[in-house]
Amino acid sequence: EYTITFNTNAPTNELNGAGTTSGTVLYEHDLPDIIRPKRFGYVFEGYFTGKNGTGTQYYNANGSETKVWEEPANTTLYAKWRICNPDYFCPGDNTENPCPHGYGTDGAYGTVSCDQCKYWDTCKTGKNTCKYGCSTCYSSYKCNCIWTCQHVDPAEGCHIPKQECSTCSSSYSCNCSDCKTGKNTCVADWVYNTASCSTAETYTVLLRQDGATTQGASMYQATYYGSNIVVEPETFAIPTKDGYIFDGYYTQAGEGNGKKVVDISTPTTGRIIDLDIVGSGASKSGDAYVLYAHWKPCDEGYYCRGNVPYPCDAGQYQDETGKSTCKPCPVGTFADGKGSPSCEKCTFGTYQDEEGKTSCINCPAGQYQDEAGKTSCKKCVKGSTSNANDISCIPCNNGKTNNSEGSSSCDKDCENNANVDSWETASWNSSNNKVSNNCTIKTCNTGYSLVNNQCVDNTAPTCTVTKSNTGTTSGVTTTVTCSDIGSGCKSNNTKGETGVKASKTYTVYDNAGNSGTCRVTVTSSDCNPHDCNGYNCNPYDCKPYDCKPHDCNCGTCGGECTSYNCCPQAGYNTGECKGNLSSPIAGWSCYCGKHADTYDCCDTCYDTCYKTCYHTCYETCYDTCYK
Repeated sequence: EYTITFNTNAPTNELNGAGTTSGTVLYEHDLPDIIRPKRFGYVFEGYFTGKNGTGTQYYNANGSETKVWEEPANTTLYAKWRICNPDYFCPGDNTENPCPHGYGTDGAYGTVSCDQCKYWDTCKTGKNTCKYGCSTCYSSYKCNCIWTCQHVDPAEGCHIPKQECSTCSSSYSCNCSDCKTGKNTCVADWVYNTASCSTAETYTVLLRQDGATTQGASMYQATYYGSNIVVEPETFAIPTKDGYIFDGYYTQAGEGNGKKVVDISTPTTGRIIDLDIVGSGASKSGDAYVLYAHWKPCDEGYYCRGNVPYPCDAGQYQDETGKSTCKPCPVGTFADGKGSPSCEKCTFGTYQDEEGKTSCINCPAGQYQDEAGKTSCKKCVKGSTSNANDISCIPCNNGKTNNSEGSSSCDKDCENNANVDSWETASWNSSNNKVSNNCTIKTCNTGYSLVNNQCVDNTAPTCTVTKSNTGTTSGVTTTVTCSDIGSGCKSNNTKGETGVKASKTYTVYDNAGNSGTCRVTVTSSDCNPHDCNGYNCNPYDCKPYDCKPHDCNCGTCGGECTSYNCCPQAGYNTGECKGNLSSPIAGWSCYCGKHADTYDCCDTCYDTCYKTCYHTCYETCYDTCYK
């Protein structure tokens, strides 16, 4: 809903009623009904968005609307007036009425009543409008010195009147006549008495036009015939003054002084409104009377040349009176209609960086303007943006930001957006164009803590260890597995190793730097391949001996054994093997006496790691210590 303010565009003392002063209207809806304003001497011609009939018209002269409302803002409408024409009167009710028979306005505009004619003819009904002399008479009539009509065409058949003439003054005689049948009867016409007229007096009237840009006529003459006055010429050229309108010739110099004798008739001519220069009170210079040009300064919002006021064009203004040019609207302002006495400041959200413009420019997206009358817009700080024509900035929120000031959108993710559960609500400060809490984390996902505006993993990783390759004296193989619900395990965590012969603790790390441990237990049974002394070390790793030290029937054992203890096979006695045996001894099973000092192992194998015996495996055994 918008407010319409109705400006009468007229001085208060000229109004006969201001009419409706304001109203409300919806966009693209019908306008509210109004009461028209009334002005003495003028006729209302409608309401417009600009002064003096400029801009868009929304109301007709009769007060009806011309169109639906199309202004997207509160708006002032200005009344347009038409001044009442000469010989018409406008009493302040928005009517223009002709003066009745025998009455007129003496050529004046904007009158509220008519005066009885000082001089008027009796030529013919309807031809009695008051002019200066008998200018409206038929061609066969002319004006005599007392401003009545006298028949001068003998062909019309006028002759000596049969009726008596009205009483004449001593210096005039009566010359009455009547015309042919069907012609209008000539009433008693006063004829100038030549003898009396010879005593006429003529005065020169000098026209002072100081300050004029172009000069007009310099003088005129007034001839007195008794109480009757004839002026020559009746109209003459008037001066012009840039920035002013000619207001007439007065009996005294100085605006507002003296009596007006000559008035403006057209922008280039003047007419005498007071014939009696002698009785006007005008001063004399020698034998001549002197009149002084007076000027009305051009109104604000207008410039004047050649006695014509012109409204300043849109984009221009004039805040002074009496000027012949207009000024361009300065930067930061505009004028969207004609006749502006001032320019309007660009509103919030707009700017103008050039002179003489009719409108302002909307701030682009990413910029704003919270002041009026500016020549540029302000850039939104990094972390904020704006729409076009905005008066403030919008902070980036929900993990979004931008790279620089003046950005038209929040199109970048915050760099600290990993593992964020929620963000603080950002705000923009209009006093310093600063953003608070942009990319500020409020809460983190489960398993993370807020540290220096980062979501940091707060859970230690866990790990497990598995063993493989057990049952060998070379050690077990371990495999370490890391698990972390937060930032994840580092890729360089220990994955395990081979040849592990003792219990060991492994440490693993997550990507946040948290650590966790797991331990593997390695016992002697993990490296004993035999079933000895109660340990379960199956399966055995049994292979035939390379040098067969326990089989006395097999070649040489080298320097490993210096003697052999031999157990007889079934049915044989104990004996001793000495030296390197090069030939088999039938019936004997031997082992190296070097390692059998305290053992007597027959039909068994001796394990040098664990110093014990075990049952024969596949007839021969493999010593895991000595291969």
